[in-house]
Amino acid sequence: MDSIGRIDNNSAALESYPKAYKYTDRGGIQSIGGYTLGPVIDRGQYRTIKLCRKDSGQELVMKVYRNISLSRQKYYHNLPNGGMVRHTALEALIREVHILQRIGVHPNIVALRDVFYNPDREKTYLVLDCCSGGPVQKWNCIKCRYEPVITNSNVVRSYITDILNGLEYIHSKHVIHRDIKPDNLLIDSQGRVRITMVIGKDDSATTSDSSTLGCTYPFLAPEMCGDDEEEDYSPTTLDDYDDNSLPISNKDVLYKGDIWALGVTLWSMVTGKLPFYSTDLTQLFMDIAHCEVPIDDSEPILFTSPLEVLEKKLADDLTGAHISI
Repeated sequence: MDSIGRIDNNSAALESYPKAYKYTDRGGIQSIGGYTLGPVIDRGQYRTIKLCRKDSGQELVMKVYRNISLSRQKYYHNLPNGGMVRHTALEALIREVHILQRIGVHPNIVALRDVFYNPDREKTYLVLDCCSGGPVQKWNCIKCRYEPVITNSNVVRSYITDILNGLEYIHSKHVIHRDIKPDNLLIDSQGRVRITMVIGKDDSATTSDSSTLGCTYPFLAPEMCGDDEEEDYSPTTLDDYDDNSLPISNKDVLYKGDIWALGVTLWSMVTGKLPFYSTDLTQLFMDIAHCEVPIDDSEPILFTSPLEVLEKKLADDLTGAHISI
């Protein structure tokens, strides 16, 4: 598709969203689309995240995207036939809003509650569930590990159950997450874990190495790292399962890739470490493809049973099927 066609499609999609404009009352309180705006909690190059409150009192999160900036941010995706297609971050945002709308609401998903468009200021507003507890773990780029280690087996069991419930629901909607990791698993006010869906490219000004080498790559499944694979399974955004650009067999690999990433996440929860980690990407992909898991016998293991299961699963024949939900 040429650039003019892309612009027309983007404009049509944005124009289909409800229009909303920021309003400031006499007391200086700002609101938009029926939501009272609160403080800024994060700011990136292309978007700002604010707390907001609905008229009912429900606390939510509003992500404000600058469309012009997004349209200038380009990235490339390799196709199975060897071709390459260029996308903009704005196109990714529009596509993923559509996917979020299709997914709907679930207790273990950070759901999209509203979306607005301000044509005057060229901004898109997404209203999402608020998860005040933050991620289940955070990546420490200095120590190269996830913290904190979760030492309570009941908490681990509860978290994994929540994630499985959310992941099963996502897959039932024919959507592949492609970025399951502790950073994308948030704890809500009731202590439940919710899966946050990837919204375009992460452009946070506070992004650390955990969003690049420290996180996404070490969570890839072996099928996505083998040197005999021609396909590119770059897990940068959500991928619509109905997208005919991927053969069914490859979509099945991506489905199972979510389950593999959940196994790596469980490993991280109980040890703080990643089973596969290297600052050399080539070495990292080789380790994952050959399933070379370093086991430190000198370090106490708090959850022997889950880790034994994971070790066996990670060491299974890589050409076979992974566990499924």
